[in-house]
Amino acid sequence: MAGDITIDGAETFSDDQTFGDITLTIDTDEDVVFEQNVTFDGTTVVFTQNAGGNLIVHGDITVSDTDWEYASESDVWNFDVREDGNQTVSAGNGSYLLAYNFRADKENGDFELHSEQEDETVLRVLNNFRTDFSGAAIFRDNSTRFIVGDDIRIRGEADSYDLTGTLEHRVHDGNSDYEAVAADLNNLFVHVRGDGNPRFRDEQGEGDDDDFTREITINGDFIVDMDGTGDFEFNDVILDIGGSFDLTHHRPEEGHDDGDGEGEIDIDDAVITTGSDVIVRLSKDLPDGDENIDVDDGVVNVGGNLYIFAENNGEFDFDGSEFTVDGYTEITMTDGGIVDMDESEFSVQGDLTVDINSVEDFEFGEAIVSIGGDFNLTHHRPEGADGDGEIDGDEAIIEIGGDFIVTLTKHEADDDENIDVDDAEVTVRGNLYVFLLEDGEFDFDDSQFQVDGYALFDIRDGGIADMDESDFTVNNNLRIMIDETGVVDTEDLDEGAVSVGGDLLIDLIGHDDDTLVDTSKFDVAGEIIITDNAVTAEETKDIPEKLSLEQNYPNPFNSSTVITYELQRSMHVTLTVYDVLGRKVRVLVDETHDAGRHEVSWDAERMSSGIYIYRLQSGEQSLMRTMTLVK
Repeated sequence: MAGDITIDGAETFSDDQTFGDITLTIDTDEDVVFEQNVTFDGTTVVFTQNAGGNLIVHGDITVSDTDWEYASESDVWNFDVREDGNQTVSAGNGSYLLAYNFRADKENGDFELHSEQEDETVLRVLNNFRTDFSGAAIFRDNSTRFIVGDDIRIRGEADSYDLTGTLEHRVHDGNSDYEAVAADLNNLFVHVRGDGNPRFRDEQGEGDDDDFTREITINGDFIVDMDGTGDFEFNDVILDIGGSFDLTHHRPEEGHDDGDGEGEIDIDDAVITTGSDVIVRLSKDLPDGDENIDVDDGVVNVGGNLYIFAENNGEFDFDGSEFTVDGYTEITMTDGGIVDMDESEFSVQGDLTVDINSVEDFEFGEAIVSIGGDFNLTHHRPEGADGDGEIDGDEAIIEIGGDFIVTLTKHEADDDENIDVDDAEVTVRGNLYVFLLEDGEFDFDDSQFQVDGYALFDIRDGGIADMDESDFTVNNNLRIMIDETGVVDTEDLDEGAVSVGGDLLIDLIGHDDDTLVDTSKFDVAGEIIITDNAVTAEETKDIPEKLSLEQNYPNPFNSSTVITYELQRSMHVTLTVYDVLGRKVRVLVDETHDAGRHEVSWDAERMSSGIYIYRLQSGEQSLMRTMTLVK
């Protein structure tokens, strides 16, 4: 069909139609009907303010090299097919079929989406998406992507849907509900901006308090990218995710009106199970005292590893929830980030690594924490904290299957502890290593510590171990390495209050003041050995082997940067770069290195600007940092 065309009233095409390199103007809200096949190839489709109505196609639809122009979303036709029979929508060259509302009901026949490449968008729906497939009918997306802008209602029989691609839900304004999802989705990507508010809820909008409002299965990955003032409500949902669950939430400045935070991910009373990793990234433009994610009384079962990045005032509130992690867990708090695990139950089969450099608290008071591997806990109080920002584990119950490794430092002395475990019960099945460096302070304050292996305290440069009224038992040797600025405060302990099953070894570093440690407060089954020799590398062989990963330099960087890491022994390591969606970008190292310091450069010339994650791993040990590419 040659020459530009304007449709300004109801129109029916009885034969196959091909719209080539023309402008097709829709200037009517009447129905446009194609009784056979229709092709848009190199077409510019323009919708005027009079446009609307239904696009009804009885045959196949092919879209290629086509642009859609419209001033308002509501001035776009609806796609409506409610008849049996086979039908295919094919798209290519970055094109897709556009509709305002989408409606497709069948009891017989196939409805299929096709594209030249996997995950290419074939269908974009600006408003509601509604289907009802049952009987012998089937809806197939054939590993493509379809985009929905508002409510989603997928009804019918689950086996009438074969979804192997990605459903992308763009919620940029107002409420958008998952009214019904009968089928198993493959990948679900929810993109939220402005005051968009996606919700898993029942069809009436009100659920019985005794019942879950929605059961949804996602066979692949579930990705949520939120940057706005609206909420994402998971309340009462049963969510089964076969792949990874990737959550990014940022609260912009406009979400801080009147000092209150608007816009969060609310997972109250939900039950969520994943087959792979859970990755959470949280941030805010301003601190506001309101969490980004609230998992009040939720149950989360993580089939892989759990990563939580609370950065730039971002806050994760576990709030009485139950978390079970089959792999290992890494929690990072920087620049005002907050993680609150108070009263939660947290179980991880592998290692738990917590790295804190924030002016806010990491809280796990009254929590029950079970760790199958090592617990690596690092806390630094940064400049400007004025004593704020600590680890608060009051009345927690913690059982660690491996070693407990604690490293505490401060920018400056401030008379406030880094960690307080008042009335906590801590059981360490392996060894305890406590490094109190650069004014770092550990307050044992009425806690009960049971260490099945041996314990090492390295106290230097103003470090403080406050043992006030604690009950501390170590079954093997206890070694205390202390310089003349270090403090072991046992003033409020009775004589023999600290029980040592082996020897008490005290290394006086660079001095001979043996009164720094009151040995009368220790009940020692073996010998008490005090030396005033400077500690050498040979003498500290029993310090745990740890990976060390430094911040890349420069950061932010343009095109290339250097990543430095240190190994305490020869080991096989991998150093991998991921994008913010958790997709692997580059493997920089995958080999065995000798002990010592190593550097590797990353040339990101062909990468786009943004935040990237780099991860160093050896066996069950891993460390992770972020870097920013700016071009």
